[in-house]
Amino acid sequence: MGDYRFVDFPSNLSLDMHASAGARMRLGMKTRQFKQVANQPKDRYFELLAEGLEAIAINCRSLDASATSLFEDRRWQAAELLHRLAEEEAGKFLVLLDAVRLGRADQPRQARQLNRAGEHLAKGLYAVAAGIRPDRYAELLAFLESRRQDLYLDGPNDADWIFRNEVLHGREELLYVDLVDAEGELIWFSPSRFDTVGVSGTPSAVSLVLALAASHLHLPPGLRIVESVWAGFVPNPSTRYQILAERIDETVEQLVANDLLTADFSSVHHRIVRESWPFPLHHADLAPIPVDESELRQQREAVLRSAMGLDLEP
Repeated sequence: MGDYRFVDFPSNLSLDMHASAGARMRLGMKTRQFKQVANQPKDRYFELLAEGLEAIAINCRSLDASATSLFEDRRWQAAELLHRLAEEEAGKFLVLLDAVRLGRADQPRQARQLNRAGEHLAKGLYAVAAGIRPDRYAELLAFLESRRQDLYLDGPNDADWIFRNEVLHGREELLYVDLVDAEGELIWFSPSRFDTVGVSGTPSAVSLVLALAASHLHLPPGLRIVESVWAGFVPNPSTRYQILAERIDETVEQLVANDLLTADFSSVHHRIVRESWPFPLHHADLAPIPVDESELRQQREAVLRSAMGLDLEP
């Protein structure tokens, strides 16, 4: 895979990217201003997005390489943590790219979509979407709905314990030692438990982002093609994967026709993009779903009683 570089940008766009390692966020700087991209003139819109997508791709590649090295050294907790961070960055890349697929005709929706780049759950759901292969859009929405629940049941009987939203809290478990009230029992949870077995691997979303970046699709000319090819494409629940694949193929064909693809983009990259670039989610509800804990406890009790045969008639 070729190196990622800043290309075709005016010199003033990448000054901050080349700042010294000791640079700090200065007073007055406002973070997570993604929605402001929607207000930029067209040329600046593509340039600003491209610069950010390039930086995210570089970060994903660096985190993935470091995680792989740590995994090979059997430092599994650290490897898993870096892969989680890379996965979240990949989700951010896909959120921003989906803003381009949305187009700019609906400015309020465009701003809301861009703002998702600063929302942990939205980024996590985009990353999740890159790892599944639904036949229809409805299947993807149903799967993501299960990942939007504030609380959920799981365990050997599918209802043994109550868990917090994994997309939101999975990273915390890798970062912090915490004292947890496990339904009346106080238990210390330590990230060191992730060091007992090696399970880390490059997340699907990270592989997808690196493949997309290898196509140069994320640079200004490529983003213009994305906006054109995907204009007006809003899937409905019955939309099948084949319709999605046709748009992906057309995007790649247009990149070829405009001489944007290079030897960096291999057949493996093409396969990853075709299989993993998910349906657009810019019209989907990605907000967390509140869950009543008391109702969840009642549901759990009913499932467990049934599993033990306690609700059966004598």
